[in-house]
Amino acid sequence: MVSRAGLIVAGLLFAAALFVAPSRAEARGPLYAGFGLGPYVLVAHDYADAFDDAHFRTSFEFGIHFSRDDTGFFIAFEAVPTFGDWYVMFFGGMRLGGDIEVYANRDIGVIVRPSGLIGGGIWDPDGRDNDLAYLVLQPAFDLRLALADRLMHLWIRPVSFDLLFYPDWYDGDFHFDAGYSFMAGLDFNF
Repeated sequence: MVSRAGLIVAGLLFAAALFVAPSRAEARGPLYAGFGLGPYVLVAHDYADAFDDAHFRTSFEFGIHFSRDDTGFFIAFEAVPTFGDWYVMFFGGMRLGGDIEVYANRDIGVIVRPSGLIGGGIWDPDGRDNDLAYLVLQPAFDLRLALADRLMHLWIRPVSFDLLFYPDWYDGDFHFDAGYSFMAGLDFNF
């Protein structure tokens, strides 16, 4: 799904960014790690209406800003499990985007974050022996509040759509599904 050369280039960029020492005068750092959670629902799919039920989604992310602080272009690696009555799904991928500060004073910062994720995962709809591998594209938009000398970011992600592409080996067709999640979470900068 993701080429080996693409993974090598992403790994080299990430390693190079780690070796660039940030200024210690800054309270905020270029690295961050965090988590989020919220409801998830399929909004366009080829399966029965039973899959319209909301499921629970979590997200775990580790990333780096290339600007040496908590704003600007970033690259992150994310793992996203989703659980519910009718299916279980998991995907991992690389998120690219930018943190744009729209307000700041010495106590808080307000940041908007457009981003996109590309990755792959496994989906197990409706029981055993129905596993599907898929490619996922996820455009997203976050609203973030930087607190505690910018060491902590509270965030909500009101815009987050999963675009799922996968082959159906039984009927030979290629399928497209779409899902929506509303996430809220917390990141720590270091």
